[in-house]
Amino acid sequence: MAWDVCWTWFLLVAMAGCGSVPDVERDPVPLTQTLELRYPVERHDIGYSAQVSYTFRNGTDAAIRLADCVDDVRPLLQLRRDGRWVDAWHPRLTPCDGPPLVVEPGASFGDTLNVVGGPPGSNITPAFIFEEIEGVYRLYWFQAALASDSAVEEAESDIDTDWRVSNPFVLAFH
Repeated sequence: MAWDVCWTWFLLVAMAGCGSVPDVERDPVPLTQTLELRYPVERHDIGYSAQVSYTFRNGTDAAIRLADCVDDVRPLLQLRRDGRWVDAWHPRLTPCDGPPLVVEPGASFGDTLNVVGGPPGSNITPAFIFEEIEGVYRLYWFQAALASDSAVEEAESDIDTDWRVSNPFVLAFH
């Protein structure tokens, strides 16, 4: 009898952890597409890490500039919370003194975002902003601009949101 209670408890706890992060369907509209829809997050003594492979395909008729901070071209992560997209992790960037990476119309740029972050409130940078690490995310190019813009700035430019974001994907502990 005690074995049945233990086994039932084990199954309930195991099932509670499964499926707590929803699956997502591929949204083909954004110019940035991740190679997978689900990526594993690893826990470490000092925080968390994940690797998100993606391709930015310029399907517009204008060249798009991505800030190149000493060969460091990285988007930030946004988390879907309460039906809204909010910033959840910013890469630590060096000064962006170099020329931007220009992606011409019809061209592609592929890379892997190496996400390494401390827990919220820690003295480790970069750090995740929220306690919940698992969830539905997207990449966000906060320093993207049309090549005709005079400067690539952190401030929003007239570039369309679909050009700045990726399809949704899941980060989950494995």
